[in-house]
Amino acid sequence: MASIMQVREIAAGEGVGYNTLFIAPRPMRTGVVALGYADGYLRCWTGKGAMLHDGRNLPVLGRVSMDMVVIDLSAAPDLREGDWVEAAYSLPEASAASGLSQYELITLLADRFAR
Repeated sequence: MASIMQVREIAAGEGVGYNTLFIAPRPMRTGVVALGYADGYLRCWTGKGAMLHDGRNLPVLGRVSMDMVVIDLSAAPDLREGDWVEAAYSLPEASAASGLSQYELITLLADRFAR
């Protein structure tokens, strides 16, 4: 679980993340989540990862940074700053995407994660 630190509306054409890897194709509602590669949520989830809330899939936008990710909140207009989302994290998928063993992935998870 990770907290939404900030909610923002971005315009079509506005970039998100390091090197503006993601460019919004339309106006979007986004959330900055307190989760990043320092926590073990690896950069291999850039453009592929997602957060979950009440069964809704909230895609990761832009590059996973050290302490945060930006997610698309279009499917969750009820979410606000301070709300919690769950990382959609499957060890077999993470192992295949990163080339690391499942054991290595678990050892990379920071203290914020329940094991």
